[in-house]
Formats: sequence, structure tokens, C-alpha cells
Amino acid sequence: MIDISSLKRIAEVEFYDIVKNTNLTGFKLRVILVDNSFVDIYLARRF
Repeated sequence: MIDISSLKRIAEVEFYDIVKNTNLTGFKLRVILVDNSFVDIYLARRF
């Protein structure tokens, strides 16, 4: 199963040309792009 830190690494490594910064807070990952827009990614567990 994938975790949020894996998604952070994928954003930073695979999309390095468009990702300016990443912020990890609990179950939320904010990916800040080079044009200063951002994408919020939430990880939810299904039981």
C-alpha cells in the first residue's frame, strides 16, 4: 500500500521540473508548483 511520504518522493523526483516545494502535514501533502499554484493531496484509509 502506498503512503503519503511515497507520494511526496514521487512529486519531488518524477516531477522535479514543475514542482517548486512540497509540504507534508499529517495526512495532507501540498505540492507547490513553479507558477505558485498548488495541489493538495489527502490520504484516506478505507476500512
